[in-house]
Amino acid sequence: MPRPVALLGRAWFCAAIVVAVLAGALRTQGQEFTAPAAGNSPVEEFQQSMEAGKAALESKDYESAADAFSRAIKISDFSPEPFAGRAEALAGLEEYEAADKDFGEALAKNPDYVPALIGRGEMRLELGATDLALADFQQAIEQERGHPRALFGLGKAYVLLGGGDRGVRPLTRHLSLEDETEEKRAESYRLRAQGYAATDKYQEAMQDIEQSLELRPDDYETYSVLALILYRQENFLGAVKSISVAIAKYVPDEKDPQPYIQGYLTKASMLVDLAKEVPGEEVRYQIYEAVIFDCNQLMAQMGDAPQYGPARSAALFSRGVAQRLQGKFDDAIESLTASIDLNPESGEAYFRRGICFFNIGEGQLAVADFQRAAIINLDDPRTRLWEGFAFTQQGKLYDAVRAYGLAIAESDRYVPAYVNRGLVYMQLGSFDKAVMDFDEAIRIEPGAAAHYFKRGVAYSELGEQQKAADSFASAIQFNSKYVPAYRYMAESMNALGLNELADQYSTKADEVEAAEKADELDSSDQAEEPAAADAPAE
Repeated sequence: MPRPVALLGRAWFCAAIVVAVLAGALRTQGQEFTAPAAGNSPVEEFQQSMEAGKAALESKDYESAADAFSRAIKISDFSPEPFAGRAEALAGLEEYEAADKDFGEALAKNPDYVPALIGRGEMRLELGATDLALADFQQAIEQERGHPRALFGLGKAYVLLGGGDRGVRPLTRHLSLEDETEEKRAESYRLRAQGYAATDKYQEAMQDIEQSLELRPDDYETYSVLALILYRQENFLGAVKSISVAIAKYVPDEKDPQPYIQGYLTKASMLVDLAKEVPGEEVRYQIYEAVIFDCNQLMAQMGDAPQYGPARSAALFSRGVAQRLQGKFDDAIESLTASIDLNPESGEAYFRRGICFFNIGEGQLAVADFQRAAIINLDDPRTRLWEGFAFTQQGKLYDAVRAYGLAIAESDRYVPAYVNRGLVYMQLGSFDKAVMDFDEAIRIEPGAAAHYFKRGVAYSELGEQQKAADSFASAIQFNSKYVPAYRYMAESMNALGLNELADQYSTKADEVEAAEKADELDSSDQAEEPAAADAPAE
């Protein structure tokens, strides 16, 4: 049995080795080794600094935490732990560049150091670099599969990147942990609801929203997510109500008291979609008034501060859209012009302003806006379609044909461009080319009676009455109440010498037309159907 003196000597020797190693590590980094205060070894001072840093970090005293971890690094910088700790403190102080440098130092010493991977991933999430954050969380999970922060971060990153189905699993594992805070669990439920909604699992999504609100009933973000889930299901009224609650519950950050900009803009968009679904012009008009009111409220809250430029542009755009749908084209042009002044790269604002110019007969100005929008939104065939409308309005039919062709070049399945080019070809007397365009429209939308009818008219103009009759018959087959098809069919039958059949189709046209008028009279006290928006534009 070793003697006590021998044990004491061995303990002293081990301590001396530790001090020597620490001193050597410091000298290796080009630092002078500072002897510790009397009674404290370097190991003890290092441990004390680390414990102080962790405690300060836990209480969110980031300044003290950064100072404590800095002391630990001065004593010994060969471990990744103090660098990762100081990085988290610096991130809490929003000194992100310095934090990123410290995370890099920690991972240079140990590329698989989980706390550094998680801390950097969380900071990247905060900064919106979600794809980089995802890579950090994936690497952390490879090292420690059950780490709560890694599971949560991985699930959140997947959901924010649109991979809701991949985010559900880590969030479910995170929710199975029992030692998480209510706040974190509520957020996990909310994120998983988003993940479920992304895969159309709305029942599961709604259950998670209920769980989240049970834990945090005043969380505006959860109501915002609820609004988006309802919107995906085309429950526009429910979506508007939910986003309104989110706006009411939003409390601005004391350090950065911004209004809930995204909430107001989302509500404006949802109200426009709601208006398209409700019956009655007056009701729709009032909904658009609500959009205008909300946009004005938001702009009043933001004021003229330069940092709100993009948000003001978006609010002006939404206001302009509502004014246009009310038929207030001059007001809409003013709002959309102000939006463009703040954001000259908004192709959608040019596009909507072009529609306003078109509606007040300013075809040349409309064309200029549609062409500008086409340059910004390269793959959007709507801009070229409306350019074609504007040229047609001005009687510039060959320019219209060219514009519709550009729309088709951008999307060879864009039916409105084929149909409208076919109509222009008919005005030019090129009925064979019109038939070809209507054929393309039928190929893409074989169940649309109007396409067959238009092709029938073109065949009739070419003198091919049997082909015209076949087209009119197809139109009637897909829509038995298509009065013009019956009347044109009667004309084709007469041209083919089938006068008795012609009389039958003419009589049928009269009967269908009379029945439709009777239905209109019977339903005159009922709510009217919603009016179409600017057909292909919205």
